[in-house]
Amino acid sequence: MPYSGAFENKGPLLFVINALGYLIYPRYGIMFLQIPFMYFFMLFMWRAVELYWSRRATFIIWLFMIILYSSNFFEGNRTEEYSMPFLLAATYFFLRWLKEEKNF
Repeated sequence: MPYSGAFENKGPLLFVINALGYLIYPRYGIMFLQIPFMYFFMLFMWRAVELYWSRRATFIIWLFMIILYSSNFFEGNRTEEYSMPFLLAATYFFLRWLKEEKNF
């Protein structure tokens, strides 16, 4: 089975993303691709928390999440960095829907 021997346990899309980043700039190209993913992760996290908490509490939670995020993804190039914005977007839209349903 050539797929399991060639690609370890990650899917081929991750290798395509890494190759694209390497084509942009060999040393920092992957990091340039990860910055928008991190931005959207933080944006959706902020908006999800802001639905139920005050702005001050949201800011404190946001700072805490930045510390957790940077400590977990310090080395970079993990598959979770690409999936987190989509997970947080789904969480945000679900929480917003729940909040709108309560108003009826």
